[in-house]
Amino acid sequence: VPLSTSLASSTATPSFYKTIVGNVEIVALSDGTNQLPAKFFSNTPDADNTQTYATAVNTYLVKMADQLILIDTGNGDRPDQPSLSVKHLETAGYKPEDINVIVLTHFHGDHIGGLLKDGEKRFPKAKVYVPKVEAAHWLSQEKMRVAPEGARASFTKAQQAMAPYHASQQYVEFEVVEGVDTEILPGVKAIA
Repeated sequence: VPLSTSLASSTATPSFYKTIVGNVEIVALSDGTNQLPAKFFSNTPDADNTQTYATAVNTYLVKMADQLILIDTGNGDRPDQPSLSVKHLETAGYKPEDINVIVLTHFHGDHIGGLLKDGEKRFPKAKVYVPKVEAAHWLSQEKMRVAPEGARASFTKAQQAMAPYHASQQYVEFEVVEGVDTEILPGVKAIA
């Protein structure tokens, strides 16, 4: 979607923000916040600082022609609450089974965590598009084997999240090349 296209209308609620750009509807879906330690931020002067900061987590729904494209899936269900991203998707008027494409930006938990519900595909009709470089890293048994102990749970989570989509042939890897706009599907490009 060209950035020069003017905004035709927009709607905001605490759970989602909907706008129209040309003939494309874009819905920002709040998935709440994650608490990150101060040492996560590179410009924090004191690595021993125990303070944490709330960081917003959002996913994006893009409605183009007959496609409902979800960009990232948020944290997913947490022990104390179901997926806020899915709750807000439904508040915006859509259901997980309406989604036919998911594009993942990368494999961190707050981007892939919503792919599954109780170990099963949360988005049963969606084809999942993933960056090849992310798949090569996070889905590699060898990279998981040599990863620091604290990182292995992230590998396991990524592998479990992708498995049912891969098994049902609803999984596509795309190449991301720095400086090249890669068309993932018509009208959707990865820009590195």
